[in-house]
Parts: sequence; structure tokens; C-alpha cells
Amino acid sequence: MPQDVPVSLPVKQLHELVVFEKYLENETKFSTLVSYFSTIGGRDLKCKVNAILRQILTNNVASSLSFLGSRNGKKPFCSLKLKKLITRTENEINDAIKVWLKHAPKRQAADKKKQDSVGDV
Repeated sequence: MPQDVPVSLPVKQLHELVVFEKYLENETKFSTLVSYFSTIGGRDLKCKVNAILRQILTNNVASSLSFLGSRNGKKPFCSLKLKKLITRTENEINDAIKVWLKHAPKRQAADKKKQDSVGDV
């Protein structure tokens, strides 16, 4: 976790979420957090998203939000930079998978070459 995050995570009050959102306006800091949260594991996307959200929001703050913010005076999660952070994290992971798969034939050829050279000994 970057040392310069201005609030203690998970945020415990809505005003802390506002401060965190302001921090995320800086593209460099935003990108640093995307990279950090991309490292969080989970057996599937739902588990990964839950793990990220648990690190950022307490249930107290989460109870003040709904995805669209259209019920009971709750704030809209969909308009938060936090939502973009999670989405970008997923995209970064997808991009890494694409690159890894793209280079599989080269790795396979290198493995075959290595096996062939061992067989020659």
C-alpha cells in the first residue's frame, strides 16, 4: 500500500471516503493503487472484488452506498473513482493474461529447444 494515502484504510466514515476520492483524482496515485490492488488474489472475480472492497470500505461506509444511489438517500457507488479503480484493476489483470497467452508459443518453442538440447547430450 502506498505510504501517502491520506486516510487509514478501510475508511470508517463517509468524509474519509471523500478524502480518498480526492486522492484518486491524481492519475499517478490512482495508477499506483491500481497496480497495488491488481496483486490481490481471489479464486474468481467476485472474490477478488470483495477482497479489494473489504480493504477499502468498512461495512459502516458501504451501508451508506448503493450502486446507483437511487434508494433511501444512499450515495451512488457507480460515480466514485473507487469504482473506476476496481474496473481498471480488472482490465490490468485481463491485459496481463492476454500478454501471457500471446507469448505462450515463444515459451513453448523455448521449452522444446531446451528439451531437444538435453536429448542431444
